[in-house]
Amino acid sequence: MTDTAVAEPTMRQGMRDDLAQMDPMDLTQVVEELGALIDTVLRSGYLDEIAGSNPHAGRALLILNVCQAQAERAIELSRHCEGLHASLSRSA
Repeated sequence: MTDTAVAEPTMRQGMRDDLAQMDPMDLTQVVEELGALIDTVLRSGYLDEIAGSNPHAGRALLILNVCQAQAERAIELSRHCEGLHASLSRSA
């Protein structure tokens, strides 16, 4: 097993721990910013232009479209969690 193979799961766990400790509003903001970044890349059209000549660009375009849909879903879920967190805070 390589050092990378050992380090990668550790890094992922660290990122999950960081996300778990974030305030719901902060998490929503991060996910919204990620969604905006993906949207900007897709709207630029650069990958569309080179997709015909570069199969990797076409694949990246498909992946980004999936990421965009997942980011939109994550934003909705994060906003819902924000609302639940606010409700629990008020009732406590």
